Amino acid sequence: MGFPRPIEMTLSREKIGGVRETRFERGLVFYKTITQWERDRKLQFEIQADPSLTPITTLDPHVVLGGAYFDALQGKYELEYNEILNN
Repeated sequence: MGFPRPIEMTLSREKIGGVRETRFERGLVFYKTITQWERDRKLQFEIQADPSLTPITTLDPHVVLGGAYFDALQGKYELEYNEILNN
């Protein structure tokens, strides 16, 4: 599945309730509301995407945001200390 790559991100504030606006190649935009925040450690968010604003050529023809087979609901980044890399 050829999902567009992110090209730009803004963050309204660095805490729970902040909103990340992420712009991807081919016109895709996600708004991500932060639900967990631990600076330099963990970021979890709920994803809002408006399918009516997504150009039809953005995703593969069988992939429709909010469709029968695919949706973007949540995301999470978690960083862990790796002792091997720090020696």
